[in-house]
Amino acid sequence: MFDNDQGSPSAPNAAKRNNSLSTVQNLTPTSSYTCQGSAGELSWNATTRVLTVNGTIFIDGSATIQNGAVNTFTGSATIYLSGTLLIKNSRLCQATTGSGSSTTCTTSGWDPSQRMLVFVANGNGSGGAPQSQVSGGASMQLISAHAQGALYGTNAIELDTTSQFDGPLDGSTVILGQSTSSSFPGLSFVPAGMPGNPEVYAQPQAPQLYSG
Repeated sequence: MFDNDQGSPSAPNAAKRNNSLSTVQNLTPTSSYTCQGSAGELSWNATTRVLTVNGTIFIDGSATIQNGAVNTFTGSATIYLSGTLLIKNSRLCQATTGSGSSTTCTTSGWDPSQRMLVFVANGNGSGGAPQSQVSGGASMQLISAHAQGALYGTNAIELDTTSQFDGPLDGSTVILGQSTSSSFPGLSFVPAGMPGNPEVYAQPQAPQLYSG
């Protein structure tokens, strides 16, 4: 959880989903970071440009990926944003093909049950800064970008200027811009926190491997 007015993580308050983070959270900065907790992990290796994701993650604000590079992600997670998401002039791939300037995302060999990143955004670009990093009326926007996973927006999802997204798109409106195309494998398993999935609770098992 990334929130500066929530209080105790053990007793979350839904009323505090209020965009309390006043700056856009850069998921792919020039420096590495590691954030791990009981609910999941969000870590970034700036050298290898690998984003490691696991579990269900909440960011009480907006996020962006616009380092101008080909990035990959590993793991499976759902990232919830109170604000908006912008991916610009960058790629976020589950795997890549090619080399040098021809490196791009590939769906070859993609197993969504092993590598799946879902973004869920509740924001609106009309809501003022920092949500206004995207167009008014949008929750998510890709500009000259290519990404893979799944996107869910309370408001519109925009794919602009030769952007491509491989995976399901679910928004109040989906706006497809110039030269947009998509392909992705069938989904038989998705992260536990993905919208529509039932809540998952751990179940204790009977003791094993003991004697006496």
